[in-house]
Order: sequence, then C-alpha cells, then structure tokens
Amino acid sequence: MLLYLCENKDGKGAARARKFSQWFRHYGMDEYFKFDFTITDGYERYLNSVIGKLDNPFKAEITLACFELVDNNSK
Repeated sequence: MLLYLCENKDGKGAARARKFSQWFRHYGMDEYFKFDFTITDGYERYLNSVIGKLDNPFKAEITLACFELVDNNSK
C-alpha cells in the first residue's frame, strides 16, 4: 500500500497529481487500485492518493480511514 501527497508549495501539486495518475493508468490498472482524496489545512489544498493491490485484505479499512480523515478535516 502506498500513500502519497502532492506537495503544492511551488504551485505544481496538481501537475504532480496528474502525472501520478498518468503513470498509474499506464502501468497499474490490472493488479492495483487507486483512489484520490483532498485535504486542506485552511491555507493549502493537498492532493493525495492511495495505491494498493486489488487483493489487499485491508483495502476497505484503509479506504474508510482515508475518507474519515477527509471528513474530520472538513469540520
């Protein structure tokens, strides 16, 4: 399982996220899943993704934890 966030201090976070998505579509569609989510800290918006094997037994728990993080961050 891989969690990554696209640093945006230089304004290139969205470009990084697009590039990672391109790589994933090119290399990983058959055996891996990917989902994206955004977290804000009041100043910056961080584009994040999780990539993992489709057969990962913790896929549902990890996905839920990420969405709970986003939900808690938006309050």
